[in-house]
Amino acid sequence: MTKVTKITKAVNQKNTFPFVTFVTFVTFVTFPQSIAFPQENDLAEARADGAAKFSRADFKGAESALRYIATRDESDQEARMGLALSLESQGQALQAWEVWKTLRSQEQIQEPWVLYWRARNALIRGDYAGAEARLVYLVRELDSASGPEEKSLFQLGSLVLAISQHLKGSAEASNANLRYLREKRELDLPVMSQLEALNCQKLNNLQCATEGLRRALKMDSTLQDARRLLAEIQAGYGDFDAAYLDGRRYLLAEKDSEFENQFKEYAKKTAKPLDTLLAAAEPGFNLAWPKTVDSALEKRSPAVNVGLLANAQGEPQILSEAVISAGAPFDLALVEEGTLARGKPEEMWKLLFLSSPTAMVVILQGNREFRVVKPLTLKTSNPAAGSFLIKGARPVGLSQAPRADLQVRGNLKVIIETQGFMLINEVGLEEYLLGVLPYEMGTASPAESLKAQAVLARSYALWRRDMDRSHNKEGGRFDVCDQVHCQVYKGFLGEAKSCLAAVRDTFGEMLTENGQPFRIWYHAGCGGISTGGALWDAPGDRSASLIKMNPVDLTRFFELTSFSNPEDFWCFEKSSRFSWIRLVALKDLARKAKRDYPQIGILKSVTIEERGPDGRVQKIRLTGSKQSRVIEEDFPIRLALAPGGLRSALFSMTPIYRGRNQKFLLFFGRGYGHGRGLCQVGAINQGKQGVPYRDILKFYYPDTAIKKSY
Repeated sequence: MTKVTKITKAVNQKNTFPFVTFVTFVTFVTFPQSIAFPQENDLAEARADGAAKFSRADFKGAESALRYIATRDESDQEARMGLALSLESQGQALQAWEVWKTLRSQEQIQEPWVLYWRARNALIRGDYAGAEARLVYLVRELDSASGPEEKSLFQLGSLVLAISQHLKGSAEASNANLRYLREKRELDLPVMSQLEALNCQKLNNLQCATEGLRRALKMDSTLQDARRLLAEIQAGYGDFDAAYLDGRRYLLAEKDSEFENQFKEYAKKTAKPLDTLLAAAEPGFNLAWPKTVDSALEKRSPAVNVGLLANAQGEPQILSEAVISAGAPFDLALVEEGTLARGKPEEMWKLLFLSSPTAMVVILQGNREFRVVKPLTLKTSNPAAGSFLIKGARPVGLSQAPRADLQVRGNLKVIIETQGFMLINEVGLEEYLLGVLPYEMGTASPAESLKAQAVLARSYALWRRDMDRSHNKEGGRFDVCDQVHCQVYKGFLGEAKSCLAAVRDTFGEMLTENGQPFRIWYHAGCGGISTGGALWDAPGDRSASLIKMNPVDLTRFFELTSFSNPEDFWCFEKSSRFSWIRLVALKDLARKAKRDYPQIGILKSVTIEERGPDGRVQKIRLTGSKQSRVIEEDFPIRLALAPGGLRSALFSMTPIYRGRNQKFLLFFGRGYGHGRGLCQVGAINQGKQGVPYRDILKFYYPDTAIKKSY
């Protein structure tokens, strides 16, 4: 373990840090007598075993191995620290505290990291004042430190100090330390702004709370607990227009029937009509007519069926109504009976769902009316340049929250369900990619990076359509959805020349393994490490494994990420795609668990049950008042642990108690997405260095080849 400068000043030195009361603390506890001549081979095996077990979240096994080392070799402080961390990970913070108290080599000499661990343990136990006292001492002594690790530890300690003060109820002191970090140390993280907003709410400074929440959401739009609170605060002081807009964004990300009732009340009290409000505030709500669509590609490609307006689970939302306008002449046809009518460009066709006397869609245009109970197709007369604009699509159950306008190339299918209808876009695969690349990688990305993304997006869509077929098992409805569950697709409106060039230059190319299509994985940011655990996303030979990290180094690996500067990673960027921190209240998770896992009763605690070799969490346990439930797989785990979901499963979790009950979970995480396959941030940075797209793909998929699919 890398050492930092020892702190040698007396622990009862007068405190000069703002807004705090310092508490003197001195503790001495004995530890089991060591054996005089330990066998080094046994200890080496125990160290390796303890590290491996801790990294895989077998904390009981890690405890056993590390306790053996600590008993055999009293001088091994690293083993004792690992033992304490293993105990804390099992919810045994008091037992861990007895171990931490032994880690003082002399009365007036203390390792800064040991001070931090002891303060962290106090926070876990709900001793917020004790955590504050130790952290005040730590950050005061490190305030003038010059070494990079000491600076990082200062920032980490200052943030955890602000959290401790917030939980203690010292809102002014917490905000003073957050301002110091932002203004004097130039550190600005989403969690800091969110925490500042919570402090301002306690101080009844609602303008400050609103500004803090907006700043946090600007940096990290996944903070849906912040989004809901922002809507509630704005409604509280009468700004129902803003409350409606933020409430709408929250409900598009979170299923929350409790909040939906509040949201409907906001909609009744807005100062402006809803359509006017949305048109002014949200992109995509001010399209009166379809934008002109030109033929983008000289060659045609096989069709793919895209489920539109999908939810987080990848299912198109069931709609109660929508208005459709075409950019070219089209036929309105039933699949079996043939053409019902012909439509002209820019005519408005309204679709309304009726449930009685049977499920049907009523289609209105001028004085024309059609009632259909079977699948319907709106087929353009111009496959190269035809398009449809979908306006005012209203999901069933959210009558006050229409979806943004969406213009798509190709044809539209209307599928009637028992509760409403869904819309499917039948579009050429190459044209489909034009609506994917701008949102999966960005139009300003380097040309070679966009080419790599085009090959992957095409390969993924073909695999979904021809091999996986998980979205069309029930009657062949669609091949891929339009959300992150599959690939983000927003049709024509975001198309760009840079993405068109990438699609043209790779026309028909797909990635194969042993000559066959395979499931393509890619994600926004890996946080520096792939799912295999052996590939670090860095230039050159930088292989390593998290399994070899001891508990202390692994914990520091997570907790220091947001405060360090690992520039040698391809995927590094100074944003929450590389690292992130979340403080989540258990009451917010209890609301989610009540909806998603009602059989467990009231949620009481969350524990990590298993990690993969890459450090990503593979199993968690939700323990409720009635029973417990193990959650597996990346996406369900992330959704269960925070409103809006965590950015990745590559995280450490520190439970914070009040009495015997978990009250908060503090997450330190890396990356954005599942970590499998290509890292988009890494691919972009490789593109900036001039790496050809084929080499980018070979870096992330070494045993594959590119071939023409058509």
